[in-house]
Amino acid sequence: MLDIPGYRLMGTLRANGSNVLIHAVRESDGLSVIIKTPVVELSGQRESAPKQVRRRGA
Repeated sequence: MLDIPGYRLMGTLRANGSNVLIHAVRESDGLSVIIKTPVVELSGQRESAPKQVRRRGA
């Protein structure tokens, strides 16, 4: 799984061929967030890169 500074990643919520939704907690204030990342292929392995962070309930 990814390592995103400032966020503790809790797990994958949903994944499809182009995007992954990850449940995370922002370490600075404990806010629960969902991170949406595109899926990219690197050296034959599928990985995701951070794209956008949206507050849950906002």
